[in-house]
Amino acid sequence: MPSPLLSASSSSSQHDFESCRAYLRCMEECLGVAEGGAAFAARPFHTCRQDELELDEGEAVAVLRRGDYPGSAWWWCRDAATGQEGYVLRDLLASNRPTSCQVQEEENAAISART
Repeated sequence: MPSPLLSASSSSSQHDFESCRAYLRCMEECLGVAEGGAAFAARPFHTCRQDELELDEGEAVAVLRRGDYPGSAWWWCRDAATGQEGYVLRDLLASNRPTSCQVQEEENAAISART
């Protein structure tokens, strides 16, 4: 006979898993839509083709089109700094600037404030 404690623990774990899964699904659906389509390069991307957009880590982009067909891995984006447009692999995009870039910007601002 299974222990009631194990059953409760299993049920709790399943609920936690479903909650996490729902959160990740929501984040995926919001990427490139929320905040006017704003997204950030999670890591550098070097182009292989002319229609791709080269990005440095933390660079801001606007998602103009979430692919050419449903479920497309390549999204059409505009570089916020240069205005250039091109395809970016959606797995390289994030809804927030990577932490390493945030830390660097804060350090640069602190240095500028001292001088």
